Amino acid sequence: MNVCHGPAGNGDDSLANIRYDTQGANIRDAVRQGTYRNGSMAKTCCPKCGGDFLVQYDGRRYCRPCRAAARKAAKAARMARQVSET
Repeated sequence: MNVCHGPAGNGDDSLANIRYDTQGANIRDAVRQGTYRNGSMAKTCCPKCGGDFLVQYDGRRYCRPCRAAARKAAKAARMARQVSET
């Protein structure tokens, strides 16, 4: 567990602004607030296909074309398994 700051940011150490939470939740808060800095966060397009990154409700980013291709490949693999089982 980490000590996480609330919406008032790191400058406010009052008990109303501090909570215990996981490292992942702390990073998602920083991404949502725009204070998280990582080399990959500066990238605006996918290195695989060049598609734009979109942001999910929880702050994670994904590439729509790559996600669609992965879902299509997973569906094809499921269909192939079903055919081979029968």
